[in-house]
Amino acid sequence: MRRFGLALAAASLLVSDAHAGTAPTQASVNALRSWITAVRSHHPGQPDSATGVIAALKYSDRLLLHPSMQLFLEGVRGLPMAIQEETQREIKDLVRVARFDEGLSPFVRRAAILHTDAAIFADRFPDPPDDAPAAAGPGSHTEAPPPLLDNERYVLHTDGRVVGDVAANWNWAFARSLLDLLLRPTVAHVGLDAAGIGTPLDRAFVADWYHAVAAYQLATRRHGDANRHLHHAAQVLPDDPRVLFDRACYAETLGLALYQVLPNDPGYGNPARRVVMRVPPPDKTDAEAEALFRRALEVDPKYAEARVRLARLLEQRGIHDEATAQIEQALASDPSQTVSFFAHLVAGRIEQSRGHDGASLDHYSAALQQYPEAQSALLGASHAAVMASDVPAALAFVATLAGRTGHGDSDPWWTYDLGAGRDVDRLVTALWAHVPK
Repeated sequence: MRRFGLALAAASLLVSDAHAGTAPTQASVNALRSWITAVRSHHPGQPDSATGVIAALKYSDRLLLHPSMQLFLEGVRGLPMAIQEETQREIKDLVRVARFDEGLSPFVRRAAILHTDAAIFADRFPDPPDDAPAAAGPGSHTEAPPPLLDNERYVLHTDGRVVGDVAANWNWAFARSLLDLLLRPTVAHVGLDAAGIGTPLDRAFVADWYHAVAAYQLATRRHGDANRHLHHAAQVLPDDPRVLFDRACYAETLGLALYQVLPNDPGYGNPARRVVMRVPPPDKTDAEAEALFRRALEVDPKYAEARVRLARLLEQRGIHDEATAQIEQALASDPSQTVSFFAHLVAGRIEQSRGHDGASLDHYSAALQQYPEAQSALLGASHAAVMASDVPAALAFVATLAGRTGHGDSDPWWTYDLGAGRDVDRLVTALWAHVPK
């Protein structure tokens, strides 16, 4: 049974900037010191004790940490820090130590990865008590809370039914806010450029992070997290081809049956629920996916999978000539095994729609050369053989279908909706490897 979360219109109690200009308490500074210790001691990619510290933070713990964290991150950005109280001086010293002991860029990267790992390995640790304030509910005009105090909720659904709602993992929002520091213009008087923050390597790391995290969220079908993640990615990395591709895959997923059946469930529009689910109609979300795939190809014409997925959407709209041209370009670029498989499946559908049953069979047969036990290709080939009046071939494909082992990776079409999530292990491992030790 699969469970999915879709992003919702839910708001939480906003902690105002009443802390601005007010010295944090010593307890808040102590919480900041504990956080910094966790950042420095964490081993990327490991559910270690530092990860457990972050995973255990309740809303009230984050509320305590917030005033000091706010001042600390202002210092990291290079903003002037008014020093009136001893606790403010302590925080300024912590910024100075981070800058000169390890460098701000490495520190921010490590911090973002700590919170990333806290989200990835959340199921390894007990859930902290849920002491967050009640959501404001749909239609609220309450301003969004600071990332550290994120309190979003998602609807859960499975098998075409709404089954409840769940709190979002706040670590994703906070990790994004940390990496925003590596993309913002630095304040020259503090000399942050000399400290190495905001370099091309920083931007490359941030882009890698967004793509790897999107892959993880799509692979685990955390679509609520993916929605917010990709919305923010569109703002900070609007022309990154991988971000464009991930956004397109997410839009494409919303057009698939697993979401389009939800409006028929009585729980979809339940007025008693204080979170709202809105699934766009397939024509709207498919049009968005098509536009994003096209934009990704404008930025990177060699993005073969973007061409294949664009061709699938075009085929659905009956635009067969352009769909065929996209497939031909994709296959000419020597794509990966899985992308080649997808290309031949889509091409088989295109040729069948045109009434070219022999050409359709050729494409399905080519797909089976990549994955001989793929159910999708065997069914397509059998149908194409029947339409071509080749009954022995049709029966041979059915016989192969009956005798296949059915192991999990025998048919990539089952994981088409994952997009880059098929490569999540490679992408996340590479990300961990680029975090300073």
